[in-house]
Amino acid sequence: MRKAKRFFVLGLSVVLCCMSFTGCESRGESTLLRGAESAIALSYEDETEGLARILEKTEKFAAAFADAAFQEYAEGMFEKGQNLAVSPVSVFMALSMAAESAAGETREEILSALNVSYAELSSDFEYLYSALNREYRSGVVRLSNSVWVSEGTQVRQECLDTLAEKFFCSSYAADFAGDNQAANDAVRSFVKEQTNGLIDKDFQLLRETYFALINALYLKDSWNTSGNDLSFTERDYTFTGEDGKTSTQKFLQGYYNTGRIVEKESFTTFFTATHAGFKIKFILPKDGYSVADVFTEENLAFVGQLEDYKGFDAENKILYETRCLFPEFRASFDQDIIKILQSFGINQLFDEQSCDLTFLMEKQSMDKGNAYCYNLQHVTELSVDKKGIEGAAVTVVADGATSAEEFTRVREEFVVNKPFGFILSDPYGTTLFSGAVQSIEQKGK
Repeated sequence: MRKAKRFFVLGLSVVLCCMSFTGCESRGESTLLRGAESAIALSYEDETEGLARILEKTEKFAAAFADAAFQEYAEGMFEKGQNLAVSPVSVFMALSMAAESAAGETREEILSALNVSYAELSSDFEYLYSALNREYRSGVVRLSNSVWVSEGTQVRQECLDTLAEKFFCSSYAADFAGDNQAANDAVRSFVKEQTNGLIDKDFQLLRETYFALINALYLKDSWNTSGNDLSFTERDYTFTGEDGKTSTQKFLQGYYNTGRIVEKESFTTFFTATHAGFKIKFILPKDGYSVADVFTEENLAFVGQLEDYKGFDAENKILYETRCLFPEFRASFDQDIIKILQSFGINQLFDEQSCDLTFLMEKQSMDKGNAYCYNLQHVTELSVDKKGIEGAAVTVVADGATSAEEFTRVREEFVVNKPFGFILSDPYGTTLFSGAVQSIEQKGK
């Protein structure tokens, strides 16, 4: 690693998706400078106008970022037997806070990568945040933003107020220079608490840290409100990797959802759903194609926007229902994503000479060197098992002129028995996770 010669800003995009939690231990030392404002629940008008505007931006970024992450890291991860999962919306939010903290061309580069104007981000961010902070009978999705400032660093109160009011970001002070371990313990404890104990990581922020931006997303949902596990298939299925290795086991048996398998030239896709309305869409390569062939920005954008699975054949009065049969799997990510974001045109943020973060900090207060982002760590943990899954349901309303009871019911199955891509979205269609699965654990007989 190149030795840091100047002070820097560290952006952390920390994401979690799992099923259990543990308690917090040592909390380290920090001081609350400015608490985040509380978000207001979305109205119908907010959902159809404000949220729709910001989702158009986030989903375009989601497809491009997931594709770039796959191209950059998937080969190495697959060689190590790891599956890939990234959270584009978490990265989008972390960069949004960075844009608010920046000025000049540094801000403009970030906004261009996010495909938003400063005015659009200022007015519409609240809708995205509100949508990603909701409790359901069967689960919860929770998002938190924070900025951590080294004690003694002079920051603009105006920026802290804007971050708190428009980005729902809490501000903390910690002594990175004088008591580095206590400051890192405070950050670690915060992340652990926000993710219900499932991400417990020392990010090792250096003594030279001016400030750190952190976005944490926690998601948990179950298949039903009764607490029952999703059932397994009666017979075994064989999952065959692209290297020819096989794993034979019983698959999870999803519930039937209205719709038919959608076929494209190189892949097929369908979804499984949780009780709260989250959806996981599988992208299954056809014979002769690999995950790398189908996990592209174009295909991710198509599947991410797909809502109509054409479950009703009104002319022939047929109602189609499909269920997914799929293996339990885990996927994760823990990488510095600066190189990816540079491919989006974000360069000044990571340049120690030209980075402009003067909306957050006065230039004269940077007495030991210009502030810049030396590392941007993106961390995810994703678990899909019999207890629950991150996904959503699609509700199809029959034409008012015809009763669904008059339709002949046809049921089909979508079997996920080889490496696949996936998109995990919330009830509004926000891509929370995207990734690819190359291998699954071999279950005992």
